[in-house]
Amino acid sequence: MGEGGHIAVRLLPEIVKGTTVGVALDIIINVFSVIFILILIVKGSGMTQAMMFQIAPGLGIPMGAVYSIIPVSGVLMLLYIIRDIASLLAVKQKSEQDKEK
Repeated sequence: MGEGGHIAVRLLPEIVKGTTVGVALDIIINVFSVIFILILIVKGSGMTQAMMFQIAPGLGIPMGAVYSIIPVSGVLMLLYIIRDIASLLAVKQKSEQDKEK
């Protein structure tokens, strides 16, 4: 996520790259990613809590602790997505300012 290598279909964004439509499309893609990540965090938290009773045989710790990486990684992915959206908005704002000049 930090390198922009997450799963995405890049054909259409590459065609309209550098245009207002391209920036809007990138923002829409990131918004849908945020929705997916929020679902991942909520469902992952529920699974973490539900599995606290089961003990991992090899580790001797609750399976909930193992599954806790799901909401934790969701939060980290969310931070990267927010950074990407802020960057896209800054590029859009800069291009609008350049057009005004």
